[in-house]
Amino acid sequence: MSQRIYLVGSNDPSIKNRLVKANAPSQAIAYVAKQILSVKVASQDDLVRELSKGTTVESIKEGEA
Repeated sequence: MSQRIYLVGSNDPSIKNRLVKANAPSQAIAYVAKQILSVKVASQDDLVRELSKGTTVESIKEGEA
């Protein structure tokens, strides 16, 4: 599969666009996401801290991800 250059942007205008050479758009997004995001299972302490700050739990419905 040949690579293409994808423009990866953000819904947040303060974040710069990125040009990423990849095999597919999903690969380009994953590449950028790994550099700026992290994910882990929330611990009890994480839940207490975030809920007390007003963070809400977001549920993904089937077909949204």
